[in-house]
Amino acid sequence: MFVKEIFSIFTFLSLTFFSSGFAIKVKKYEHNQLIVDPVDKKTKVFLTEKSYYKLNPKTLSDFKYLVKGDIPISKNISEITQKGNLYELTLTPSENHLGQKIELIKYFVESKSFWSNLFS
Repeated sequence: MFVKEIFSIFTFLSLTFFSSGFAIKVKKYEHNQLIVDPVDKKTKVFLTEKSYYKLNPKTLSDFKYLVKGDIPISKNISEITQKGNLYELTLTPSENHLGQKIELIKYFVESKSFWSNLFS
């Protein structure tokens, strides 16, 4: 009798723990560099093919990223070109980035459940 109760409590706790892993979402961010081209003074971001297909950016859509940890910024994508195995996103010009040549940014790529993130 006592073993049955312990087994049922253990089963209930295991199922609760297992199912809560699917309810918890983990946000994945990717770190990159925002570059100001010295020739044409345009702000650019280079993406790998994997990141490009996950983000699926479109011309004239917004590209949202975080600067210095958690300051959100949104810019319009004016042009997308492929250079070798990289994709170059040209963003709308901004005067505040003209002083800095390179700025470290991070942007949201995808959201996965806890278990799929743990085992992938």
